[in-house]
Amino acid sequence: MPVTVSIGIAFDAPGLASDDILRNADLAMYAAKERGKDRYVEFEDGMRSAAFLPLEAKGEVRQHKT
Repeated sequence: MPVTVSIGIAFDAPGLASDDILRNADLAMYAAKERGKDRYVEFEDGMRSAAFLPLEAKGEVRQHKT
């Protein structure tokens, strides 16, 4: 069975903590997985807001239930 890899790449920037860099790389990795096997994706700022959209929608649903 062939082995494939999905890689997320994030670069350091002034003011970013190491946790932020790892979180950005993680978001980029999930974007690579969504696009198919055996890919790499560099983190872009829009990935952060796109990742939180489903969470915000869930929060809005919960607010309307109460």
